[in-house]
Amino acid sequence: MMKRLATQDCAILIGGIDGSIFAGKELGISDIGSHLIAKNIPDKTAWLGFDIHFPFGEENEENGFGMCYSWSDSEGIAVPAKTYAITVKFPRHNVVCTIRPANASTRSRFPDETRELSLVEVVLEDKAQVIIEGYGMPYANRGHIAEKWLRENTPLINDVTLTGLLAQRSYHFVVASEHSKLSEDWSFDLLPPPFNYPYGTDHTWKSQSEYAAMLRNSRGHQFFPRTSFDNINELLTVLSQSQIQDVFWLEAEAEKMRKTKVPAYFIPKAMDYDGEKEHNLYYAIVALPPEYRTTFESAWRRLAKEGTLKIFLHRPSEDSAGHWDAYIVDTPSARYVLEQHPTETHELVLCVRRPPRYHKRSGPDFRVWGFGNRSIADAALEESKKLWNCISLDFSTNLKDFERKISEGSCLFGPCAEPSNLAVLGLTEEMREKNPAACKEIVRRGIFRMHVQKDLLLGTGFYNTLRAKPQSTGGEIETALADLRINGASRGTKFWRLPGQPLLDVSDRDFVDALMQEALPEDRSRFTEYLRNRPLGLGIIIAPPGFGKTTALAVGALAMAQTLGKLFLSGPTHVSVDNAAARLDVISGRVTKRLNDKLGQQDESPKYRRKLIIRAYKIGDELTAFKNLLRNPGDADKAAPTSEWSVDSKWKLHLSLAYWVLVVLRAPTVRQLGPDDKADLLEIRDRYDEDEMFDRLRAIATGAIDWADYKRGTMATDDEIKGIMTAIINVADVIETTPYQACKEPFCEWKKEQARGFVFDEAGNMNRPDLLCVWGNTCQPCLLAGDEKQLPPTVMTKLERDGEGNFLNRFAGDGAISPIQHFKSMGWPVYRLRVQLRMAVGQFDLTYNQVYKDIPFTYGPGCDISLPQHHIGRQLELYLGIKFPDLTSAPAGELHPVFVHCMGSQASRDKFSGSTRNPDQVKIGLNLLVDFVEAFDVRPQDIVIISPYSANISTIEKFRKRPKFASLKPMRPAATVDSFQGQEGDIVMIIMGTTTSTGPGFTSDEHRLNVLLSRHRSGLIIVGDINVTGNVKNHETPFKGVNIIGKTGEKFFDKCNMLRNVHVDLHSAGRVVRVAAYDIKGTFEDDDDLLARLKARRKPPKGHPTGWHDAVVSRCV
Repeated sequence: MMKRLATQDCAILIGGIDGSIFAGKELGISDIGSHLIAKNIPDKTAWLGFDIHFPFGEENEENGFGMCYSWSDSEGIAVPAKTYAITVKFPRHNVVCTIRPANASTRSRFPDETRELSLVEVVLEDKAQVIIEGYGMPYANRGHIAEKWLRENTPLINDVTLTGLLAQRSYHFVVASEHSKLSEDWSFDLLPPPFNYPYGTDHTWKSQSEYAAMLRNSRGHQFFPRTSFDNINELLTVLSQSQIQDVFWLEAEAEKMRKTKVPAYFIPKAMDYDGEKEHNLYYAIVALPPEYRTTFESAWRRLAKEGTLKIFLHRPSEDSAGHWDAYIVDTPSARYVLEQHPTETHELVLCVRRPPRYHKRSGPDFRVWGFGNRSIADAALEESKKLWNCISLDFSTNLKDFERKISEGSCLFGPCAEPSNLAVLGLTEEMREKNPAACKEIVRRGIFRMHVQKDLLLGTGFYNTLRAKPQSTGGEIETALADLRINGASRGTKFWRLPGQPLLDVSDRDFVDALMQEALPEDRSRFTEYLRNRPLGLGIIIAPPGFGKTTALAVGALAMAQTLGKLFLSGPTHVSVDNAAARLDVISGRVTKRLNDKLGQQDESPKYRRKLIIRAYKIGDELTAFKNLLRNPGDADKAAPTSEWSVDSKWKLHLSLAYWVLVVLRAPTVRQLGPDDKADLLEIRDRYDEDEMFDRLRAIATGAIDWADYKRGTMATDDEIKGIMTAIINVADVIETTPYQACKEPFCEWKKEQARGFVFDEAGNMNRPDLLCVWGNTCQPCLLAGDEKQLPPTVMTKLERDGEGNFLNRFAGDGAISPIQHFKSMGWPVYRLRVQLRMAVGQFDLTYNQVYKDIPFTYGPGCDISLPQHHIGRQLELYLGIKFPDLTSAPAGELHPVFVHCMGSQASRDKFSGSTRNPDQVKIGLNLLVDFVEAFDVRPQDIVIISPYSANISTIEKFRKRPKFASLKPMRPAATVDSFQGQEGDIVMIIMGTTTSTGPGFTSDEHRLNVLLSRHRSGLIIVGDINVTGNVKNHETPFKGVNIIGKTGEKFFDKCNMLRNVHVDLHSAGRVVRVAAYDIKGTFEDDDDLLARLKARRKPPKGHPTGWHDAVVSRCV
């Protein structure tokens, strides 16, 4: 049986057994390494071959080349690479291999090698071809001969070039291994059959019945995640199946729910809703049977999370006759109208809306049954089921969005796919009709770019694309490759280099100098070089939290906009796009002012102009928000469309299309245009200034008339308002939106026909199909920024299995691989930020020690705790030291996090959703903040509360409304991890909500925990249970792990390593204090002593749990 991995040090003999020695670093020859390899990784085709390792330059990062990583199979992550590797895989057939002991003559050529040596000869027969991976990747090592070998294909030895060495018909090696053992480990006879995914070759979107049959016939274990692929079919399989398998079973369960009829009755709601009559709104008491939620337990945790759904209302003679909006009522017992209608824990209460009469298909006239109280209702049901209504639940699984990811993402590289951005390459409709030769040339360029981008996605280098002779002839791609030349090389050239595309034109020194003032002085030279010298125009920026990723991305994006032209910017979430848009706008303004100030001093022209940056949303939301702002100009972000019946719009005013329409109309609630703004935008404003048809619209926008006056006269139509929006879109420099909206008009057309480059923020949180939906398939210049160690791409279904033990999602690991992780793993050079800019000295250490050891870092000058921006952090440290005398002080010149251990706190967790609330911890945390704010007169606005669970967020906000917490009113609303990613606060309090009885829940997720611990600037307080992963006093006893309900509702087992380490580190540093959740008089030794006293009490004191002020806080752990 073939081993999983066998590697042997070797040297390569060029020209036969007696030929020249190449590589052999491990045998004492050269600094070029080589290994003979036999590899049999699960879920990949096993192979025999060898690799060659060329050393990277030690100064590469300082010189602006970037840092390269390589994938580690053992660690399951990409790790920093010291060498650049090319791998050669031998064919499985038509190959002759001979292994024998090295003779004395051969041994004498390796005088420093003491191990046994063997000679290996591999000869290819007939048309057998090797597979070469890693070739053509960016490489740098200034002054080393390998640069010329790899970049210019100069001879290695005599007239043999690297490409000649790789493409021989016979290969000879001296291997540091005894020949009999080598014969056992490195044998073609041991190779298992090639690996193939069992999903065929058609990866287009299919019907639900086709997917059901496909998945039913291909059940099994979970596949190892892939960052490189042997062929395009493997790539398309992974990209498509990682999406469909994440959601298909959920859609199947949702369909079962739609067909499961349950009894319900209706109670008219006692108030109007947005002007609707009372009889249009109802509470529905849904008598779900006890087994309903257990039958659909896994699906329910996911589907009910958002709280919105529709219901089918059924008549006995029809499948359904009504389809009404509904949402889940979380706390029905608190509703006055429901006091007489109690429900069991397995039942459900909905708020339901009867559709308008013109929605005939939704059943607006359907008759619903109601009763005065539950007793009467139950008696009626017992008499006849017909006296209650019959309904079924209709949850949306967002299946259409998964269809988008496959049809407009992964299928861009299907067998029938065409170049997606030909207009950007110069193709016009006129050219199609009048100049077919030029049209054909542009198509060939597009096909070549497709081929290069396919290589990027395969992750195996560019050998087949860059070699002079195509593998096959006659095909369109092969013809294009044969006819095209890179960098103007002639037809006779045998070696092509990977094309470069600068993201920054350094010839405009004034612009470069003004732009780079946005970077740290020590980074300016290397960042300029990184942007200037980008193979394929592909750049990647990575950094831990607080290192300025979004700012660096904005600097790079502004460089691209100045050098290339129009850009499309996207990100995985609305928050990521909002932040990137705002930062780019600020930096564009600052750089433009800096340049024009200099030109003004020199009395020169022309002036530089600010880039027009649009943060785009759904056109319908933009239109609604705009009209809301005309009605209520001060609403700002509150003008977004909202509804209890659907997920709230994520629309925000700043830089939206509605914002720019207001700018054009000179509204005083937004900024006014100046001479530095885009000339085209100024022309649009002037044009509408002069258009009398828009006088009344401009009057309401400027406040010259109010809404009542505006309504009495002619109002602008929706089409007229959209016309202004379209005019602004047409002159935009940068459009920014989510991948979903990027596939909708008018942004899809703009993306394909006008965008000369693409920018992605938080790309560590994005999946690969979403990247392709925006980027397209013609390898346009692209800059990504993110941190794959924070929130990864969302995968709903990770480790759950069906009743027979088969994984529901066999590609969960692949779905969690982001574009940044993919490109890092293949060895693409990345630009690393290495200076902590936000957090006070000492505050980042906890996270760094657990997550970021591979990146060297220093604290920036703004992290000095003596600076004014960290005054609140110093106050917090002083306050905690006074309140908890046994708390170990932070080292001089540093500020460190503190853990508040809530002894005896009790949490409740919803059986089905897994969401946890802990009123004890909430009250302790809020009391602590009130005391701090009032004792030190600090601004509540500078404090933020984060909690992992939405149920705990509701509890926090409910408690904050109490009079005793009035001083905290100016604080921002409490937020979850997801909603607060990309944001920060001076002081952050994390209320974990979990206890030893509930277990750590998804707070154990290392990516999510990383985000939690990195949102602060000057102070971090963690409120929770320090022993949730086991008693920290017994930290030498390993924690065995626990079953977890994850963020998306999946169940799995987790050892909680990072969470455990964080708790132990804080305890060891003396940064843990105790607070009792109950009012217990006297002293107590530890948690066990406290719990024993609590159990001795017949019941908790009135008003349990008491607050922090009433608790005994006499000692720290």
